[in-house]
Amino acid sequence: MKQRLGIADVLMKDPKVIIMDEPTLGLDPQGMEELLDLIKDLSVKDGRTIMLSSHQLHQVQKVCDRVGIFVKGSLIACGPIEVLGRQLEQEGHYVTEAETTQADEALCEIIRQMETVSSVSLKKNRLTVESSADIRASLARTLIQHGYDCVGLRQKGGDLDEIYRKYFEQAD
Repeated sequence: MKQRLGIADVLMKDPKVIIMDEPTLGLDPQGMEELLDLIKDLSVKDGRTIMLSSHQLHQVQKVCDRVGIFVKGSLIACGPIEVLGRQLEQEGHYVTEAETTQADEALCEIIRQMETVSSVSLKKNRLTVESSADIRASLARTLIQHGYDCVGLRQKGGDLDEIYRKYFEQAD
């Protein structure tokens, strides 16, 4: 209720710019969704600038059209999420997820031998492969050639969690 009262108080003043720090903190799931919808409406329909500070990156990605990534108090990246994701690809950071009906450490070792692959992790039947190039086609061929069924394959990158992690690693 305090969150909602605070937002109502701000809106009564009709500001053009609103700064919110962790606005969904302490809200139940329904209240969270309602607040995120309100933030989007205030920006899109009312033309207000909303500056949102949050560690809940999935929420940020849902409502923000531009993000700034801060590490140790310094702004290290700023722009639309899609642009930041493409910049990482241009710098040679690709993350590909592959799902098979059966996966094992032997498969991980085969993939590690592929050109441009820097790391492979396995969780159940889902492989996460980091590389310096787009390897989707060659990864699919490798799976099939070695007798593994490929039931899913996707390039990650537009995910704000992944973008943040990569920029954070670069900053260190």
